[in-house]
Amino acid sequence: MGNLLGHPKGGYFWERAGVDRSNFPDTKLQSTLSSLRVNLRDFTLVSGMKLTRGIVESKSNAVVLPLLNIVAYGDRVPPGPHVTLAQAEVLDVLMAPLSWCAHPEKMLCMQLVGDSMSPLIPPNSVIAVDTGLNDRAQLDKKLAVFSHRDLGFKVARLQRLPASDILISANHTYLPVDVTDQSKWKVVGAVAWWVSKDALPHAAENSKPASGT
Repeated sequence: MGNLLGHPKGGYFWERAGVDRSNFPDTKLQSTLSSLRVNLRDFTLVSGMKLTRGIVESKSNAVVLPLLNIVAYGDRVPPGPHVTLAQAEVLDVLMAPLSWCAHPEKMLCMQLVGDSMSPLIPPNSVIAVDTGLNDRAQLDKKLAVFSHRDLGFKVARLQRLPASDILISANHTYLPVDVTDQSKWKVVGAVAWWVSKDALPHAAENSKPASGT
């Protein structure tokens, strides 16, 4: 059916057959969602300290990474609806040092929801994924993102065993996930780094107690 309908209408059937549609040469991921190596001179930098001029005048390079509308689940129940890489859209961009990106043209970002990677990666962090590292042998014992055609994206540490591949969460209250079936579980890439911010204090902590009368 996918071959009969062609691209893009046949994408659903190709994905159900285990074909990674994001590798097609005419998909948005390849043409518009790839990260870009840029010179800092091309950007207007805002700084609260007297650093901007020195940075711009240097020969420093940075990488602009797309933040996609993709959610990687760190919970027992995957968040929905599932958006594939081929369907992904850019929500925002992040700038990172070139030294942080081994394959700068193959980096992308997504959000992590849930606490399965706590305390290593806090919930609601943004993770940077190097899609240039997608060989299971290279990713053994490393943090990685896998994609399931129905469950979506899962972040954990890959552990390769003699007869199976499993994803192990940092939060050990979560059971390992078996990703041995390569027709269902595809490697997206290695987690290169992540960024997070402190959670806002609970509203009750900021409210003053009522005075007695």
